[in-house]
Amino acid sequence: EAGYSSYLLVIEELSRVCAGVASILVNHSAAVYAIQRWGSAEQKQSNLPALASGENLGAFAIYEDGPEIGNGPDALRATQCADGYRLNGRKTFVGNAGVASTYVVIASSASVDSKGSTAFIVPAKTPGLTMGPARSGMGLREFPVADLVFGDVAVAEADVLATSGKGDSIAEETLAATAVAEAAQ
Repeated sequence: EAGYSSYLLVIEELSRVCAGVASILVNHSAAVYAIQRWGSAEQKQSNLPALASGENLGAFAIYEDGPEIGNGPDALRATQCADGYRLNGRKTFVGNAGVASTYVVIASSASVDSKGSTAFIVPAKTPGLTMGPARSGMGLREFPVADLVFGDVAVAEADVLATSGKGDSIAEETLAATAVAEAAQ
């Protein structure tokens, strides 16, 4: 059985040949990790088989123009509504942007609850989700990076990872797991 150490060896070997391809896999793996760790049985069943087989590509969207989630000029905010949530704002420096089919997104939900942020699974084809201009990365030409712009994006309650308000802890643990993979590059 392959475990995390095997995964790190794969990242290290890929990076020897092409760091851009390894970066695609690391960002994809962050989204998979978050869904595997905090997703409901239904979320896992509907997302993980296609992500694990390579049929779909994932992305983890956390960064904003500001000191922390929810405090930038274009902060991504989640507003609760009758059919779930509406997301408005922007995420910056999103790896796999524009090519991923599944985004795990951390949004400020301070208006919804007092706990800070919430994690959502957002399909790439969701109406209102658009990609900003591509950003170039030094030496990582193969790794697509761009902003994601959310214009009144509807997200169902069923697409919340864990529970509302758990976004900060999901982001922290996912980034910690990803940091080890990034170090293997």
